[in-house]
Amino acid sequence: MEEINCSICKGSTKNVFVKEQMMGTHTAFAYTVCDSCGHATLKNIPNDMSVYYSADSYYSFNADKTTLIKKIIAAYNLLVLKFNAPKFTFLSQAALAIYSNLKLKKDAAILDYGCGNGKLVSELLLLQQKNTMGFDLYLPNSNNYSSQNYLTNDIEVVKHKKWDVICLHHVFEHLPNPSDFLKFAHSILIEDGKLILRFPVIDSYAYKKYKENWVQFDAPRHINLYTRKSITQQVNDLKLFSIDKIYDDSTHFQFTGSELYEKGISLKQAGNSRIKRIFNFKNLLYHFKAKSLNKKNQGDQIVVILSKIK
Repeated sequence: MEEINCSICKGSTKNVFVKEQMMGTHTAFAYTVCDSCGHATLKNIPNDMSVYYSADSYYSFNADKTTLIKKIIAAYNLLVLKFNAPKFTFLSQAALAIYSNLKLKKDAAILDYGCGNGKLVSELLLLQQKNTMGFDLYLPNSNNYSSQNYLTNDIEVVKHKKWDVICLHHVFEHLPNPSDFLKFAHSILIEDGKLILRFPVIDSYAYKKYKENWVQFDAPRHINLYTRKSITQQVNDLKLFSIDKIYDDSTHFQFTGSELYEKGISLKQAGNSRIKRIFNFKNLLYHFKAKSLNKKNQGDQIVVILSKIK
């Protein structure tokens, strides 16, 4: 059998087999896992990945509506942000990663790359960041939802603008050629522009505990599963960005989702109630366990803040 070297550090690899479980197809996929840096890569990417991003099945494309409650929460968040206290807001994790690390001007051009249904775009617009756009290759249509809420699947629209901030919230791991994306992001960011990456990491307590049933493996949608070591090496080798900060932001999902997979239950299966998982005493314990793991840098998600190098 031909040996495949790690795409990051060129180290030797071993095969790990993982089943697709989000949609419940249970199709097996092979990943190569590096013996040196720990980076994991999907061995054979399906010719048609769109079937794994069905707008009817994939959670990121669930309908998102701006409700009165969301407007009230946004008004509260705006007030708290004026006092520079993002940890006391009700921001989503994606928005919290932005406001905890950047001081945004109101006219800052923000691109949510891999926006799904545009949930973050809507949230930022409610926070008066009017120059915000979402891009997603798998959007069924390129839609201008209103004069200010713009989501597109046309990469040409993205290319012909300079961005202050580009965000990839659980998108980077889906890219077949992440180093090419980093080069692309560098080309469309302004001088001193910021790139925010949030993604799962395989050098985590949850992966060691659940192995191939770790919910964040998410075969075959997650093509590259980084470690803290592998993302640091890739960024440093490219010399396009400097690393401002890396920190953990994992949640109870590393436990609750993985335990469903251990039982052979998919995330979309009937009777699998997200509300029941959230309002559950065991989940509360997992919430605090996730907080503890984050402090030890053993969580299964990280936030990486990058600055463009001139």
